[in-house]
Amino acid sequence: MWARMVRRLAAEILGVGESRVWIDPEKLERVETAVTREDVRRLI
Repeated sequence: MWARMVRRLAAEILGVGESRVWIDPEKLERVETAVTREDVRRLI
């Protein structure tokens, strides 16, 4: 999944704006492997 979509889902899960979600550039490859909302929740 694209990092932008992961950011949007994480913001929705956390109840904050997208700009408040930071994705570590070194972990970008791992973030992009997230497929489901549950995967994103585990990354948080």
